Amino acid sequence: MARFSFGRRKRRTQDQPAASALGHSRKQRRGRRAWYVCCDFFGAFGGLFFYMFFIRPVMGVLDARDWHATPCTIISSDVGVHDDDDGVTYSVDITYRYEVSGRSFTSSRYSFATGSSSGRAGKQKIVDAHRPGSQALCYVDPSDPQQAVLNRKMTGGIWLAGGLSAIFPAIGIGGIVGVAYAQHRRNRRSRALAQHADNRTRADDALAAFLPDYEPRQAHEPATLSPTGKRIGGVIAIFVFAAFWNGIVSIFANEVVQSHRSGNPQWFLTIFLIPFLLVGIAVVGFFFYALLGLLNPRPVLMLQSRAVELGDFLDIRWQVRGNARRMRHMAIELRGGEEGTYRRGPDSVTEKQTVAVIPVMDSSDPITMSDGSASAPIPQTAMHSLQLSNNRIIWSLHVTGSIPRFPDVKDEYTITVLPRGGGGRRW
Repeated sequence: MARFSFGRRKRRTQDQPAASALGHSRKQRRGRRAWYVCCDFFGAFGGLFFYMFFIRPVMGVLDARDWHATPCTIISSDVGVHDDDDGVTYSVDITYRYEVSGRSFTSSRYSFATGSSSGRAGKQKIVDAHRPGSQALCYVDPSDPQQAVLNRKMTGGIWLAGGLSAIFPAIGIGGIVGVAYAQHRRNRRSRALAQHADNRTRADDALAAFLPDYEPRQAHEPATLSPTGKRIGGVIAIFVFAAFWNGIVSIFANEVVQSHRSGNPQWFLTIFLIPFLLVGIAVVGFFFYALLGLLNPRPVLMLQSRAVELGDFLDIRWQVRGNARRMRHMAIELRGGEEGTYRRGPDSVTEKQTVAVIPVMDSSDPITMSDGSASAPIPQTAMHSLQLSNNRIIWSLHVTGSIPRFPDVKDEYTITVLPRGGGGRRW
C-alpha cells in the first residue's frame, strides 16, 4: 500500500560538506543581487516611461484647468501617419492661431497625450471637426502664452499609455518586494532560531539543522488544523490575477470596440486579442467556481501532538463543519513526498514525487465522515521531515471529498515527522 524510496536521497543530503552549503549561500546572494539589478532596471526605465506617458500628461491636464479659454482659428488639420517596425500608428496633427494681448501665437498641441496610437477612425473624426479656417476654442497658459491646447481633458490615449507603461514599474517593484519579503522571512527564522539556541538540547540543535521551522516547545502540544485560511487565500489570489489580467486586456478591448463603432475596425488587433479575452473569461469563471468552494463542508483535523517520531502512530480526529451529507465520499491519506532542486543547463529545475501513501480513512458513511478518529502508522524505515536548501521531505495529510455538481473538497495539512529519539512522543 505504501512505497518508500527516501534512503538514497537521505545519504546524498547528509553527505553534503559544509563548503557546499557555504557555496550555495554565496550563490543565493549573487542570485539576489542579480535579481535586484534586473528589477531595478525594470523599475527605473518603467518609471521613466510611466512619468513621460502618464504622469506628465496628467500634470498638464491639471494645470490646464486654470488656463484661459481663447478663440482660435484652425490653420491646418490632418491625420498624421507613422509607419515604423511596430506597425502603422496615427496622431492628430492640428495647427491653430490665437491672440493674447494683441500678439499672435500658433500652436500644434491638440491634447496632452504623447506619441501616436493605432486606430485612424477616431483621429479622423477629430480632424473632420477642425477644418482649416474654422473657429475653435483653445486654452492658453496665462503665465506663458506660447503654451496652448485644444483639448485639456483626460483622453483615452493618456489612459491607454498609462496602463501599458505601468506594467514595467509594477514588475520591478513587485520583484523587489518579493525578494525583500523572502529575505525578511529567512532573517526572521534565523533570529528565532538564535533566540532559542541557549534553551535547546543537542538533539534540538541537530533537528534545527534540517527542520528550521521546528519548535521543540510546541512539539507535544495538540494541534487543530482548519482549511479556512487556505481556501480564502486561494480565492483572493485568483481574484487578484483575474482583476490584473482583465484590467490590462480591457484597455485593448476598448480600443477594438471604438474602432468597430467608428466603422474602421482593426481586424488584426481584434483577432490577436481573442485568445486573451477567452483566457480572461475563463479566469473569471474559475474565480466563481473557486468561490463556491468556500461553501463546502470544512474538515477540521485534531492531532494529539504537532510532531510524531518515525515508528510511532499519528492519532487523528476529524470533524466536518457544515453538511457532511453533501459529500458522497471522503478520504484521508497521509502522504510523504520529496522535492529536489538541481541545475539543468542554465535552468533551475524542481522535481516533486510522492513516495509514500498511507490510508487513514475512506468512507461513504455520513456519520463516519462527519466525526471520527483513526491512527496512522509512521514506518520506521521511512525518512523524516527535511528542509534543506535543495532538498525537502514533506509529510502531509490530504483530505478529499466528492460533491456532486460542486467543487470537490481538496485540503492539505503539513505535519512534522521526527527521527527516532528526535524529541517526539511515543503514544
